[in-house]
Amino acid sequence: MALSKSKSSSKVGSYSQADILSKRFDGSKEKLEVWYDTFSDEQLDAGFWIHHELVSPVNGEPYVHGWFGYFFNKEQDAPNSQVGF
Repeated sequence: MALSKSKSSSKVGSYSQADILSKRFDGSKEKLEVWYDTFSDEQLDAGFWIHHELVSPVNGEPYVHGWFGYFFNKEQDAPNSQVGF
């Protein structure tokens, strides 16, 4: 189901569009928010993974980090890789 900003009454399961698209992090301590997505490309015979974290520790300032990885079929002569950000 595609979500549209113009339809505030859209539902996905028991969740409203506002619930899904709303900001989660409220600035409080001791929070971890993780987002990731995986996708593949049949022509490249490869898979990709994007991973992002927002960390709000008990002590210290909140920060974000993550990584992007790509993985080729093991029969291909191409390296797999992972890059952090």
